[in-house]
Amino acid sequence: MATLPLMDVTWSDRFAVGHPEIDRQHRVLFGIIDRAKAVVEHQGEGVDSAGVVGDLVKYVVQHFRFEEEAMAAAAYPSRADHLAAHEAITRKVLFFRERHVGGQESVDAFADFLATWVAHHIGDHDRRLAAFLNAAGR
Repeated sequence: MATLPLMDVTWSDRFAVGHPEIDRQHRVLFGIIDRAKAVVEHQGEGVDSAGVVGDLVKYVVQHFRFEEEAMAAAAYPSRADHLAAHEAITRKVLFFRERHVGGQESVDAFADFLATWVAHHIGDHDRRLAAFLNAAGR
């Protein structure tokens, strides 16, 4: 099966939201996505795609937990919308992991999905959250 070119999500300042901890966590997430891209480039060479997928799922859930706790602690007014976005992404991530483990989905499809999500979610939801947390001194 031919793989599709992955969206470029290499970390750059254009993704920075201005909150040190959120930006640090996003950089880690970008690093794991880079590992997924490496898996795609080296398919069939004994690379552990299940391990990378597991790391992506684990880190997405961990990162969301951090943001959700920060939103609750700061009484973020757009919390419900942000939580809904997290829940939708979490469902898709867990569904993908299940399909990947079952051999029904490739890691490149997952990496491309996450790349698209990262660009949009960070640029919208996380940027607004960071501005609110910074203004609240959190």
